[in-house]
Amino acid sequence: MELEQFKDYCRVFELFLFGTVTQSLLLLHCYPIERFLVNGKPYFRGDHDISWRKFQAYLGPGYSYQISGDTSAKQDKIKKSWKGSDLMRSHLYAHAMVTICPNKPAKTEIVAKLAQQCSKVDKYQSNKNSKP
Repeated sequence: MELEQFKDYCRVFELFLFGTVTQSLLLLHCYPIERFLVNGKPYFRGDHDISWRKFQAYLGPGYSYQISGDTSAKQDKIKKSWKGSDLMRSHLYAHAMVTICPNKPAKTEIVAKLAQQCSKVDKYQSNKNSKP
């Protein structure tokens, strides 16, 4: 991770307060970032950002929908399935739960913004669960 080609990546990872193991996994899955671009730019198909979806799939939080095709049911059964690395997804989830979501002062501006979003989701969930 000390190599020159990883310096910019590591600088960004440090803004998110990723630990060494998570940084290594991120590099393994997303280096070089150019592999998600077409001619140096994000690739769109209609309104869909294909580059972003491919990037998400490599890091674990990407998903796809599977439709059963069961015509005997009133409607097809739709199942959302995760794509990508389970290991990467679990590390990102653990990072969010330990670093971003707890109610403690954020060490970087990016983590502070993410923590605000996390608290909005928490408030929404608690309001949603308290209604009869």
